[in-house]
Amino acid sequence: MPADHDSSQVVIAGAGVAGVATARALRANGFQGRVILASAESTMPYDRPPLSKQLLSGSMGTSDLVTLSTDQASELAIEVHLADPAKDLDVDGRRLRLASGRELPFDHLVVATGSRPRRLPEVLPDVVASDRVHYLRDLSDAVAFRGALSELRSLVVLGGGFIGLEVACAARERGIDVLVVEAGPRLLGRVLDPLAAGLVQEMHQAHGVRMRLATQVDRIIQVDSRLEVGLSDGTTLVTDSLMVGIGAVPNVEWLGDAVAVDQGVVCSADGMTSVDGIYAVGDVSRWFGSWMPSGERIEQWQAALEHGEVVGRNIAQPGQRSHWRSVPYFWSDQYGRKIQLCGRVGERSQLFRTAQGPVVLYGDGTRLCGVMAVHQPRVVALARRLLAQAAPWSEAAAWAGSLAA
Repeated sequence: MPADHDSSQVVIAGAGVAGVATARALRANGFQGRVILASAESTMPYDRPPLSKQLLSGSMGTSDLVTLSTDQASELAIEVHLADPAKDLDVDGRRLRLASGRELPFDHLVVATGSRPRRLPEVLPDVVASDRVHYLRDLSDAVAFRGALSELRSLVVLGGGFIGLEVACAARERGIDVLVVEAGPRLLGRVLDPLAAGLVQEMHQAHGVRMRLATQVDRIIQVDSRLEVGLSDGTTLVTDSLMVGIGAVPNVEWLGDAVAVDQGVVCSADGMTSVDGIYAVGDVSRWFGSWMPSGERIEQWQAALEHGEVVGRNIAQPGQRSHWRSVPYFWSDQYGRKIQLCGRVGERSQLFRTAQGPVVLYGDGTRLCGVMAVHQPRVVALARRLLAQAAPWSEAAAWAGSLAA
């Protein structure tokens, strides 16, 4: 490592999985300079996926989620500023200003500010202050909703994405009546094709979740201790509570025009933004690379972790440039089963039913480009190898066929 790294300073704006992974990777790759982690939250960094899964079910507590404890931060010489989010950026002066007014000079800056839940439209102002309307993004959201679950008899989930469906699962496991309202024609419309989405829908319906697809919410009002939810088809639902899961918005406003932003911070495959020495990782970023040639923003835990590892290594070892080429991977735990998706949905798909559960292959042209499986981690591990090798469709179909035999 070059000697000048001993006195250089890396500032990481954001302390989610991507930010913490960056800080850890810096130290793991020999970086000896100063590392500062600025977090918007008041608690030490924690893992987010369990918020809508194990934390709601009660199988994990808040202490189980910590990804960087005070002792670990001290051992790794990582300075952590809590409850002090990034406010604005002076590119020319190489300084990050925090909400408290503190200014942090940097040699390298890593933007890891993540995303936030998309809020209900302003045409529904009556519900803004209602404690019966919930969002699920951070630890405080999850703890508050977990407390509310014990008192609910009914729940409407607005949005048929993975967060909404995981919440629906947790509620059904407590015996709560659940109805999912999705504006699109199918569940998980942003990540799955109709075939795989239908499999997930069948699983939820088998556990008693009711669905209203291709339906929007027109109004929500609180009447005494309950909510009235008016739908676009003229139906009015009465429910104890509403969980809103209608997507996420990248936290990029504080950057202004400091770096190139287009539905997320634009990055090359090594994590570098349009400004030398400034990187972006995780949900806030759009990495252009072999798996995402058009730079889709990947809101996945595994991608965020690997982004951080790549950027930390690139800063610590500038002479050995790394690029993110991993096969994208996502999972969701529902009803004791693990739904896994690796790669991406392609032009063609084929369903294979095995004794353990369904497997769906996706292809682009003559190549395999994605695999979705239910509760089959070994199958997914093999599928990731095939995807990394750009396996021909015929080879992948023969492999999947052998599983179903």
